[in-house]
Amino acid sequence: MRHPTHHPLTRRTLLGGLAATAPGARASVPPPRGELLIGQSAPLSGMMANPMANVLAGQQLAIDEINRKGGIGGRRVRLDILDDGFDAKRTLENSRTLVEQRGALSLFGTVGTGQTLAVLPYIAEKRVPLIAAYSGSPALRAQPNAYFFTTQAGYDDELVRIVRNLVAVQARRIALVYQDNEFGKLLAPLAEKIIAAEGATLAGTRSLQTSGADAVPAAQAVAAMKAQAVVMLVAGPAVIGYIKANRAHAGLPVYTLSLSVGSAILKALGDDARGLAVSRATPYPWRATTPLAKEFNAVMA
Repeated sequence: MRHPTHHPLTRRTLLGGLAATAPGARASVPPPRGELLIGQSAPLSGMMANPMANVLAGQQLAIDEINRKGGIGGRRVRLDILDDGFDAKRTLENSRTLVEQRGALSLFGTVGTGQTLAVLPYIAEKRVPLIAAYSGSPALRAQPNAYFFTTQAGYDDELVRIVRNLVAVQARRIALVYQDNEFGKLLAPLAEKIIAAEGATLAGTRSLQTSGADAVPAAQAVAAMKAQAVVMLVAGPAVIGYIKANRAHAGLPVYTLSLSVGSAILKALGDDARGLAVSRATPYPWRATTPLAKEFNAVMA
């Protein structure tokens, strides 16, 4: 949904939003004078640590650049990160610690659908903003929350694009592989509805363990469905296991969401990544005409 006034998103406007919403926080310990303290609970360990490593490095690069230019209103921004191991309970505990003990003015970048869902009631209770969760699940937007600010396209939008593309290339018989956690279970029914609404046929569904340990039997089950393509709702190491198993046992093109594939996943897949299609809602990094991409490449250089 677009608002009447739309401003382009940049790192400065994003972090500026953090500062602007900071007075709503109810922290018992103020941050050091002259510093804007932002808190983040993220998977520094566990199954999502490796896939998120470059993302976390990129967000720190953005903050470093803001500080290099003088910060926000002359105040430096500092990001305080606590490890949650991709565990929703620890995400909530970390959020409480960051706000109530460490004095974070705002929360930033929770990773995962279940993890973000666990924090939403807390930020509403404490009136602390949460900016830029790393999840596009429609479940996060099911209930209005004045303190939740998203910067990522919804997975429903990405799924519509995937299915429309498959229909356009006459791959109408689609198998659905979803992860056996909140992420996959919440998205699978939505994907089924989108497949039907776009005039495609659901060949069958198959769950996949979070670890991907059952990737081979999952791929074998998909092969038996006589599908023309696979839509994969999976994140983390299981992506690697399933794509390799699919190539060996099903040989079908795999389409997946933006969250599923990053540089670490592609590196681990090697040649097995060939033929993988990813729906991506972020600007193409090497398009010189996109202001955000130009700024990104200048900072990287």
